Amino acid sequence: MTRDDAALVRASLESLRPDPIPVVNNFYMRLFAIAPRIRAVFPDDMSAQNRKFADMIDAAVQMIDNPSVLEAELAALGRQHAALGAGSADYALVEEALLWALGRHFGAAFTPQTAAAWQAFYRRLSAAMLQAAA
Repeated sequence: MTRDDAALVRASLESLRPDPIPVVNNFYMRLFAIAPRIRAVFPDDMSAQNRKFADMIDAAVQMIDNPSVLEAELAALGRQHAALGAGSADYALVEEALLWALGRHFGAAFTPQTAAAWQAFYRRLSAAMLQAAA
C-alpha cells in the first residue's frame, strides 16, 4: 500500500465520517446477498454490529501509518473470525461487498484509483487477520 493509497483511503473515509452507517448497511446487504450462509453468524438486529464495523474501519484508517499497532489489533480480530469459521474465501467475499458498497455510495467519485487504494487497504487488513488465524 502506497502513501498515495493511504491518502485516498483517508480522504474518502473522512467524507463518510458524518454518517457511515448507510455504507455499512449496504456492505452487509451485499455480503448477505452474495454469501447468504454468512447471515447466520450475525444477530438479527444489526445495529450494534453496524456501528462496530464502522468503528473498526475508522480505527484501522487512523492507524494506517502505524502498521505494527494495526497488525496487533488485527491479529486478535483474525483469531475471533477464525473461531467463527471464517476462511480466506470469506475474506474475498467481504472485499467484494466492501468495494461494492463504497462504489455505490461514492458513485463516479469512486475512481479506479480510489477503488484500488481501498482494495490494497482491505487486503493489508485481511492478510494480517488471516496470518493470525493460521
